[in-house]
Amino acid sequence: MQTDSLVNKFFKVGNTVRIEYNDETGKVTTFQGVIKLFKDDELRLGLLTEISSDKIPKNSKLFLVFNNNGTDYYFTATVYEIVNNKQTILTTNQPKPADISSLRRFFRCDVHLELIYSFRGKEVQGWIKNLSACGLLAICRTNPELKVGFIMECQFQIPTLQEVIHVKGQLVRVEPALDAKQLIAVNFFDISERHQSAVIKYLFQRQREIAQKVK
Repeated sequence: MQTDSLVNKFFKVGNTVRIEYNDETGKVTTFQGVIKLFKDDELRLGLLTEISSDKIPKNSKLFLVFNNNGTDYYFTATVYEIVNNKQTILTTNQPKPADISSLRRFFRCDVHLELIYSFRGKEVQGWIKNLSACGLLAICRTNPELKVGFIMECQFQIPTLQEVIHVKGQLVRVEPALDAKQLIAVNFFDISERHQSAVIKYLFQRQREIAQKVK
């Protein structure tokens, strides 16, 4: 489908859309909205769940998702404002179909996958809590040697791929967690195109599973 026909097909007053927001910590918030207004430069949604503006700041990027015959169609939009009255109203710019670079960078999902990372000759086990095609957030045993900026080798396996994914990444976040553990965030820098595509495909499937559970 052409871009305009996709937008016109789904963005009609009264249609329900799934909205996904990924905050800076990697947490994914999913909620539903009903299209109240759609014109050239503005989309207005009535949310079915109350969401405050401090949880989704102005200029945040959102994914808007429509399911058609079992296929999810992803669009991106930028938040203009959120107003809480009798119903929470979310206003964005005109959505556009999500391109592959946006999906790689911004589309992420909560998961529970085993992680093994190598650092200075030692292998450490942990659990991936959130995954995208460009990075991960994991909880691991505390390692006082870890510092932001360090390079590490990671390996993990997704259920939809038989082989183990090996990737190098840069540590961009380290913070303490409960029970002598720590949260680490890693940005990949040498993941293959094939593995990125496999991760995105898995995340689509995982997101559908999560959406079905909350219906």
